[in-house]
Amino acid sequence: APCAPTVTSGNPLNGGGFPNSTWANAYPPSFFDRYSRTIDHGYWGGFAQDQWKITSKLTLNFGLRWDVETGLAKFVAKDYNEWQPRVGVAYSPDAKTVIRGGFGMFFDRQNLTFFFVPNTQKIVAGYQCGNQAPASIAAVCNGAGIKPQQFPNIMSNLGQAGQGYQLLAFPGNQNAAFNAATIIQTGAYDKAFPSVSMAGTCFTTRACGIGEGGMDQHARTPYAEQASLEIDHQFGGGLSLNLSYLFVGAHKLVRGNNINVPCPVGTTKSGPPTDPLPEWMPGLLNADGSLSPCTGTPAVGTGAIAGLGPFFGGVFGSGLQTLSGGLEDYNNDVANAVYHGGTLTISERMKHFNLTGNYTYSHTIDNGNFTTFINLPVNQFDYSAERSNSNQDARHRFVANFTAIAPTTGAWRNFELSNIVTLQSGRPFTIFYGNNSLNDVAGGATDRVGGSGVPNRACPSVANCNTMIPRNTYIGDPQYIWDLRLARNLHIRERVQMNLAIDAFNLLNRPNVDEVTSIYGSPVFCGAIPQRYRDATTRAIQQGAASAACPVGNVTTIVPPFIGSFATTPITNFDPSDPCFATGFTCLFIPARPNANFGSPRTTLNPRQLQFSVKLTF
Repeated sequence: APCAPTVTSGNPLNGGGFPNSTWANAYPPSFFDRYSRTIDHGYWGGFAQDQWKITSKLTLNFGLRWDVETGLAKFVAKDYNEWQPRVGVAYSPDAKTVIRGGFGMFFDRQNLTFFFVPNTQKIVAGYQCGNQAPASIAAVCNGAGIKPQQFPNIMSNLGQAGQGYQLLAFPGNQNAAFNAATIIQTGAYDKAFPSVSMAGTCFTTRACGIGEGGMDQHARTPYAEQASLEIDHQFGGGLSLNLSYLFVGAHKLVRGNNINVPCPVGTTKSGPPTDPLPEWMPGLLNADGSLSPCTGTPAVGTGAIAGLGPFFGGVFGSGLQTLSGGLEDYNNDVANAVYHGGTLTISERMKHFNLTGNYTYSHTIDNGNFTTFINLPVNQFDYSAERSNSNQDARHRFVANFTAIAPTTGAWRNFELSNIVTLQSGRPFTIFYGNNSLNDVAGGATDRVGGSGVPNRACPSVANCNTMIPRNTYIGDPQYIWDLRLARNLHIRERVQMNLAIDAFNLLNRPNVDEVTSIYGSPVFCGAIPQRYRDATTRAIQQGAASAACPVGNVTTIVPPFIGSFATTPITNFDPSDPCFATGFTCLFIPARPNANFGSPRTTLNPRQLQFSVKLTF
């Protein structure tokens, strides 16, 4: 069975190495070595390349590169497979046309943040019974029938028990806020555990580790495949056209996860390890450190929350597989991204006038980006459900600029007028609930709106359970920006010149909304699903229209109807103080109306700005 945290005596932060700890002395200098790492880190690479001019019109470039990163073997396995072939070809059938194409692979380097930031997130001494635990702690583990728990993101024999301490926490229903209040005030647990012996396990002492983090030891180095094709052709003396296509496929990108996830309600694992203490249940993480899905069909909501799921009950309703483990921040290499972009560029060059117009149609898709909690998967048993539009997806973009230069003689001599027009489609945003609907640890930041109102959603199995709206489906405000510059060059003397200029940025003073509020405020959709900024559905939500009324749950006696109602979930209720305890299940709040601020602007780009400048050259 998984190991529970154990300590031999006293409060780790107040008497167990940090007597009367405060923020001023929370980390004594003598403990510096326990919070640091010294590595001999290096990058090594070699390459070979050649160019072959096949004919006067056709040229071929080709090469091969190999890289390796050293010094991180204790954190992540060396990747000796960083072979990167690259090839490029250029063909010019006539004097005015050039066709170019190429393909290449490019490996990134490991981001050391994912190794060293989690390294200082210490856990309670002896947290892992089999990780160089002292004999006294091992005796407690053995006495409780607890076997060592392996974690795939922790180095073998790390000696975590001698590295310091992680903050402690109570289960949510054990007055956690009250007991932890003094840590905020003084940096010490001088009141949190006035008479509690820390010798024992999380279940016996109620002193539970918050968790830790690290990298998957077998994660590969991220890499990208890039391919391009373009055609350039010149018409006449100054007009040219460029048509190009770019493909970028990124693989093995780092993705944050919480591997302390229990089996969804309605599922389990056959033959789970036995643990005499009710602080563990089957889940994503196995006792040997491997990860595997659970079996069975997840239970989903009914009635007002029909089709919503999967729900995570966890130990004591905590949403955790191992209560003592807290959030196990596990960074692995499951993220991938792909970009397709086609660009048309037209340029005109004349004596006193230059013009360039550029239009790009592109689509960026990924299954997660960044490693913050807001990007944790909704269902970590089903990574494929996260594949959707990327945060960076901007489907259409048009940029045009010109420069008109007046002749050096006449009334308008030495004037210069330039202009940039930028038109871009809106950015995508994810429609979040804004609270925890599935009862997973990070759900308050990650859970999206779902239920039967979302098309093409289903939950036939643990590894194929997607009942929430995909990421980045709500399209924000398009951007229309016009910048203008008027300048004149004055010749004061033979070697003295003065340039006077006025610049207008966002000349039309259009309020270009950069970010919108995407917190919907209800776990299920209330009427039609909003699609884009200021569409009819969004305006109905903001106006509190009857068409945006939310469905009513089966528990209507807790709050007045004008506030909302509650719907029971499949999660068993262990909390007698919960108003829904009598139903035997936990409840999910459904408001009478969605968040009235949904779709409203959060940030905007700059308003109109005028800039005057004088430049003297001598």
